[in-house]
Amino acid sequence: MSTLYVDNLEPRLGSRVMAAGHVVQVQNLTFADTFTQSLTAGAINNLELPITPTSTTSKILIQAHVFFEFGESDHVALWYLLRDSTALRAPVVGNRRSGLSMAGVGFYGDDDASTPSTVYMTYFDSPSTTTEITYKVAVSSDQNRTYAINRSYDDVDSAGFERGVSSITLMEIAQ
Repeated sequence: MSTLYVDNLEPRLGSRVMAAGHVVQVQNLTFADTFTQSLTAGAINNLELPITPTSTTSKILIQAHVFFEFGESDHVALWYLLRDSTALRAPVVGNRRSGLSMAGVGFYGDDDASTPSTVYMTYFDSPSTTTEITYKVAVSSDQNRTYAINRSYDDVDSAGFERGVSSITLMEIAQ
């Protein structure tokens, strides 16, 4: 039996070592600006991040969180993720409606009196490309609604926690 000892192991010039399960690259957006946006469904302004996968077999782990408050009371919204303009959907189980089987979670806003919340999303995507793609945070509701991003809707500092930060992290995972 032979033993190999090395002090340093490097790939050939221009090549990469991409062992399955290892993180190839990480992209991150931390967004602290505040704004409001009205929409029924679609991407939230400024909460998007591009990545160019190095291999068509790579997976992208998306982690996003959004600090927000609704502008109306009794509001239910579905937060989800987009790859460019394609909604990333969770697997449909049984007889459930496929139209709302998104990657995000629903949230109930009981009032607009400084009750900001944070929604968290994680999705493992298989984009099968080596061209640049952009992941976006999106929301859908039953009607046009106003969302305050990174602040409470009325933006007062009565309790000291009405401002927040949103972020998106993309990790390319070798397969």
